[in-house]
Amino acid sequence: STLQQIEHSIEATPFNFLKQVDPRNLLTYVADEHPQTLALILSYLAPQYAAEILAGLAPEKQLSVIRRIARMEQTAPETVSDV
Repeated sequence: STLQQIEHSIEATPFNFLKQVDPRNLLTYVADEHPQTLALILSYLAPQYAAEILAGLAPEKQLSVIRRIARMEQTAPETVSDV
């Protein structure tokens, strides 16, 4: 059914498993990542969740990540899978 297809696509969303992780815990794992990697991850998260992660970064890194998100184009599935 259409509903099952939508549910499957939501479950298959990259980084979907992170929605179950406390943002503060995730921040400790990703804080030292390159801004481009952070931009990719945050772009797949719910806005409120991504905002909490972003708020925990140093101001300079926040700006760098935000700029990369703003300029981001479609990312190859292989790259997403690697991250």
